[in-house]
Amino acid sequence: MRFSRAITFVLSAIVLPTQRYSGVQAASDDELGEAAGLFSGPLEVIAEHPEFVWLEGPLWSDSGQYLIFSDVKWADERGYTCGMLWKWSESNGVEKLLKCAGLVGPGDDPENLADYIEAGANGKTWGWDGEGDLVLCQHGKSRVVRFNIEDIKDETIDPDLVTVLADKWNGIELNAPNDMMLYENDLYFTDPPFGLQFFGVEDPLANAYDVAPLNPSVYKIVGEEVVASTGGPVNPSRMLFFDKKTYEAPNGIVVVDDEIICPITNFDPRAEIFAPKIDGDKSTSNSSVYDAAMSTRLETKNRIQGENADTLPALTDGSTYSPELGVLFVAGPGGVYMYDAEDTYNLLGFLRINDLVSNVDVGGGYLWITANQRVMRAPLVVSPFDKDSSTACSFLKRSILVGIAGASVALLV
Repeated sequence: MRFSRAITFVLSAIVLPTQRYSGVQAASDDELGEAAGLFSGPLEVIAEHPEFVWLEGPLWSDSGQYLIFSDVKWADERGYTCGMLWKWSESNGVEKLLKCAGLVGPGDDPENLADYIEAGANGKTWGWDGEGDLVLCQHGKSRVVRFNIEDIKDETIDPDLVTVLADKWNGIELNAPNDMMLYENDLYFTDPPFGLQFFGVEDPLANAYDVAPLNPSVYKIVGEEVVASTGGPVNPSRMLFFDKKTYEAPNGIVVVDDEIICPITNFDPRAEIFAPKIDGDKSTSNSSVYDAAMSTRLETKNRIQGENADTLPALTDGSTYSPELGVLFVAGPGGVYMYDAEDTYNLLGFLRINDLVSNVDVGGGYLWITANQRVMRAPLVVSPFDKDSSTACSFLKRSILVGIAGASVALLV
């Protein structure tokens, strides 16, 4: 297990610029547990904006030293929820990057665009050509696209510079691609129906499952050469599917040592996270996904507490994996869950947010979190120390608590 980091870094990093956030409450030592060894300082809110509606898909750029993230429900001057790609950096703060990100590229907009609750862009990843080569899930046009981030000018991009990677399965339009990961030259993405929620419908979520063209699924685009040579849509390989009437769907996705991890979105009383084990190109049936031999049910015992407890569901959503730390981070009910990916996904600890948490990313020495209408980060450790040392762990917790007292904000422990 490689998650623990140097105590010597703690005191120098503990005092960071922070903002008070009433929705973040200090997690108890019992909740944070062994995961205390992951962090070298406090949780902080780094981005708020009056136009934020529902934030998703944080993605860090090491080369550019900035974070990009999506607002799936941001509305333009027409009132259409076509979404915004935002950019944040230490030097410039929050900036608008790409307007109507859920619609950019070739092809006509949906005829009923005004009815969409969330027609923006969602998950994203750096593509085959490295940072700058952005691959993006679009809810508005129900597809996966690719473009160079440098081609964005004045919050727009020439449609001819956007390549459609996938918009159909066996000739049927996709639902609303949601999240993705590039792994060993193959691109995996999830396709739940959440982008098919419409205004004016009595139950938008239930209706989304009813109108979805395909069962919620996980797909794979095989190799850069296949994508580049087509110059357009490709038929990705189906990897995993669920019964669309279960009101569950694969949402976030990450690959850990050849295992596909999919937080399955559902709500109380069955808010859970599953780790389906998928072998190569083999599909699994809906029933086998829930077979104990095929899937690890990750522990998610916590729930939102406090003032938001009665109004917000226990959502499970996105995930990320840090090979360096050997840790799987999952946006789950009430906050971020951290699992030991090298030890059958044992729960290391829980970082309480007490809000809806949509997604997470690791990069630039931080855990990045999109939570409803805020972006947060927590500094990660940088040099190894013995994780089994109770003295080290207790010292780290005490150091973080000292930082909390000095900053007078709600922090990690």
